[in-house]
Amino acid sequence: MQQRGYWGTLIGGFLVGTTLFIFYYVSGAGFGASGGFSRLSSFIIALFSESYIASNAYTAKALGDHGITHILYNRIFFIDIGIFIGGFVSALIGGRLRFSTDKGPSAPTSYRYAMAFFGGILIAYATRYARGCTSGQGLAGAGAFSVGGWLFLFCVFAGAYLTARLFRRQWL
Repeated sequence: MQQRGYWGTLIGGFLVGTTLFIFYYVSGAGFGASGGFSRLSSFIIALFSESYIASNAYTAKALGDHGITHILYNRIFFIDIGIFIGGFVSALIGGRLRFSTDKGPSAPTSYRYAMAFFGGILIAYATRYARGCTSGQGLAGAGAFSVGGWLFLFCVFAGAYLTARLFRRQWL
């Protein structure tokens, strides 16, 4: 299958904004993705040890008052499933569904995997520390005209710019 071009940023931005607007209207809250993973892991742990979930403040909060069935009542869990399925379908339709490693010519593949692994751990910790991911803090927060959401987005772009300067030589 031949690879298709990407959508324009204006079309993508309009669709994300429209989806966020509809999501606010239907659910009364913005969307985010990072909370779904903590709820899923708490749900899986609860299958083996409900007493551990009850004794741990973080996991007890993740499942809430509904106990072990809470994962099925949580919108964020289904958002995460939709993101995964949507990304898969998009890659399939766009002709980009293949195994590959994107890296610069001077970086070995093992280095790229190590950086992706440690970057993923850093991001996972940071999203829980910041109480949300870029979609929850940035898109939903800024979409609701929250000062914290706009400050978060500014810091994300500033951090991305500075980090890109540090790792620039790896990609050129």
